[in-house]
Amino acid sequence: MEKELAAQQERLTVLVSREAELAMLERDVQVAEGEYTQYRDNLQRAKVSAALDTDNVSNVSVVQAATWPQAPIGPNRPLSLVLGLVIAAVGSILLAFVVEYFSDTIHSKDDVETHLGVPVLAAVSEKEYARCT
Repeated sequence: MEKELAAQQERLTVLVSREAELAMLERDVQVAEGEYTQYRDNLQRAKVSAALDTDNVSNVSVVQAATWPQAPIGPNRPLSLVLGLVIAAVGSILLAFVVEYFSDTIHSKDDVETHLGVPVLAAVSEKEYARCT
């Protein structure tokens, strides 16, 4: 039994010495993880800084946080309707003047003399034309 007790005590002392070694190794792992996290953060900041330098952007900051609008920003239907009607009226009047200006139809004997350069010998009114048909 004494031999067994001595062997167990020897094993216990080895375990105690290894426990201290294990604690030291765990601290080393924690330190290494902290250094890695710090290195990763510094690398990310360096990438962002390099990207900002290539775009010539510096000192970017948020002046005011974004907020939701109080009312919808849709089209103003009454204003659009009135504006559409006004534009349609002006456009149709302008189109009528342009068509009349470029029209080459002859309506009176004065138009015949002006456009053709010949005198009018006879003219038939609409009443006389209606009587003939």
